[in-house]
Formats: sequence, structure tokens, C-alpha cells
Amino acid sequence: MATLDAGDGALYFQPYTPPAGLRNYLKDYSDDFAVNQIQSETPHTLLWSMTSQVKAAEGKASGITDTSLGIPRSFSNWFSLVRIWSPWLGPRHGEGQFSPTEDAVLSAFLRMDGLHLVLLAISGIDEVLTVFKPDGQGNVIVHSKNDSTEKGQARVLAAVGSTFNTAMAAVMYQARKLVAGYDTMSKADREEMQHALEEDVKPQYLENWYDGLTYCTWNALGQDLNEQKILDALNVLKEKGIEVPDMEQVTNLIIDDNWQSLDNHGQSQFKRGWTDFEANKEGFPQGLRHTATAIREQHPNIQHIAVWHALLGYWGAISPDGNIAKNYKTRVVRKAEGLAGGEMTVVHEDDVPRMYDDFYIFLLESGIDSVKTDAQFFLDLMDDADDRRRFMKTYQDAWTIASLRYFSMKTISCLSPIPSQPPHISNSPS
Repeated sequence: MATLDAGDGALYFQPYTPPAGLRNYLKDYSDDFAVNQIQSETPHTLLWSMTSQVKAAEGKASGITDTSLGIPRSFSNWFSLVRIWSPWLGPRHGEGQFSPTEDAVLSAFLRMDGLHLVLLAISGIDEVLTVFKPDGQGNVIVHSKNDSTEKGQARVLAAVGSTFNTAMAAVMYQARKLVAGYDTMSKADREEMQHALEEDVKPQYLENWYDGLTYCTWNALGQDLNEQKILDALNVLKEKGIEVPDMEQVTNLIIDDNWQSLDNHGQSQFKRGWTDFEANKEGFPQGLRHTATAIREQHPNIQHIAVWHALLGYWGAISPDGNIAKNYKTRVVRKAEGLAGGEMTVVHEDDVPRMYDDFYIFLLESGIDSVKTDAQFFLDLMDDADDRRRFMKTYQDAWTIASLRYFSMKTISCLSPIPSQPPHISNSPS
């Protein structure tokens, strides 16, 4: 291996043949790992699968297991994609000792011989969430959380390539193959989705949804929202020439946060719960259907109207005293400590599919043909292992099938990059 320091950069001279064997790249990884070298779909890369056992959950406590990957050998720089907060991913990088300040889902190392080592933590399979942590001594620690009452497996993919892009591609292609064999959706739902995708969803009819100009009320109006302000904003866009012929026209409208009927007026959004499907009477006195009708009559260029809602209903989930709680079974769950900590009421797992069916039928009948589903990371904030088991897959599957069933894929998934979500999305036929 050879490196030339150029003052403001460095040249790395790569070997003609990369060293074989994972221990050439990771020093002293735990014997608890079962390591298998596998054929990479990316040319000129080496690829390994690493698995280790994770403790089972006991009662409400998830099983936690830490296993060392050892110290990456002979590297100069590292990069990690970390969880800044439950819904946010961000980059961290440095020289020398591996030391991200948050849990990482992916870490990469530029070696002194110019080769790139990429490590990917796999989550969302068999109730196990896995991330990377530093130990202060340079070791990469695999930290796994198991919500199942059975022992689980931590899964890590490791790839080496002559470029970061090829090593990254190697782990990503293999990750897709891993999750493809892990299917949580019922056979009937999967067949319905496949039929809809083949027969009902026509991409040529969705051009304006994907490529059209969209106006979202959040940027201009925020949570101070009502029907008249929406109509006034659209009129201003028209007056300013947005709808002049041969110019881009607004074809999609997103009615964002605070159109819903909520409890606890004046309190933090995390303390407010959803009470009813119909829009709140203060801002939309004649109902959501009246608003949608007025928008379409006054602005016929708008082809799609979406409304915002949180995956669990609202930021504070469901009001225990509203009509929704009266019509569907509910359950009180604990959230992890922090900004949104405390307890919340959610629709019981038995009634989640029915609730989504009823809600989306109401929206269609009100003239709404698309949704922006936010705060999906609240599934990850559930603190108790039994609640995570109950709701993680149930809500993801119910929302996915209802989105396709009623809105033909005209949906936006927001605040959703929790580790369990990418495998679910990649495994969905939509």
C-alpha cells in the first residue's frame, strides 16, 4: 500500500488484487459472528454477510445485544450515515479513530491502499433493529434491539471495492435480496396490490402528480390554516401570473397540517389528538368537501388535492374522547423519553385496516384524491417491545394497501426513514 500526501489532498495507490478474507479489513471482530463470503452482483467487489445472535425481548423490555466488529484496518478517513433523531438521517465523517456522535446505519472507510470498506446494518427483519456505535477505542460496535420474544439475528453486510460507489452498490443489492424473502403482508393484500399495479395504475395518467407544479400550504400558511386562507393563497398565485398560458401551472395542492379536528386546543402539537374524520369546524365550517369543491371550481387547473395526516392520526395520535376512539378499538402506548415522550392513544391493531379504509373512503367522497402521510417515525418511538410488535408492521401494511387501493399511489411518505421502513418499502410491490 502507498499514499502520497499532496498538501491539500492525497493520492492512494490501489493494489492490483484486493486482499482476500474479511480479517484483512476488520481486526479482531467477535467470534460470535457467523461470516459468509457471498457472490457480489457488483463487479470487482468482495462481499460478506455477518450474523450474530440477539437476546429475546422479555415482557415490555426489548432484548439488547452489543457485538464488536473490531477495528477497521489501515484506514485514513471514515464516513457514516447517522440517525440525528428518529426521523432524520445525516452525514458524519472524520479522520483517524471511528467516532460518530450518533448511531449509524451505514459506515464506510477509505483505506491507505485506496480500497473502500462499506458496512451496512440491516433492520426490519424479524423485529430486529441494528445500528453501529463507537466504543471510544476505535472498535465498531453492532448494537441490536430485538422486539421479538424469540432470539433474533443481527445482520451486517460488508463490502470492499476500488470505489465507494461500487462497494455501496454491493451492499445495497444484497440488502434488497435479503429483505425480498421477508414478507409481512397477507397473501390477499399482496394479490390485490399486484392486480392494481398491473390493471388500475396507469403511469401516463399520473404525469401531473409526479411532474406538475405543487403548492403546499405548509410553507406559506403553516398550522394557521383555514379554507379562506387556502383560497386566498391560490388567488394570489393566479394574480401573480402563475397561470399565464405557456407558463407552469399549479396542478397539485397539498392541504397540510391543522385542517383536522383535534382536541386540546392551544397545547403542543404532541399533546393534541385526532377526534374526527371531518375537518375542524373553526377553519372549515362547511366541511372538507365544500373546500375541495370550491378549489376545483375556482381553479380548474388543480387536478389533484392532497391532505396531510400523521400515520397514527396526528402528532398526539388519537384523542381518547373523540368519535374515532368511539368507533374503533384503541390502546394506550408509551413513547420513548424526549421531545415527544409520554403516552398516546392509538387505534388498536385489530382495527387499523378498517380505520384506514373508512378514512380514505371519506376523503375520496370529500373530493380528496391523494395524501401526505407524516410522522411515520412515531412507530419507532414506541417504547415497549410488545407495542412495537403489535403496531410496526400493522400500520405499515395497512397504510400501504389503503394508499394503493384508494389513491393509486398518489401518496407522500414523510418523516419515515426509520431503520425498519426501507425494508418494508423495498418489499412492497408499489
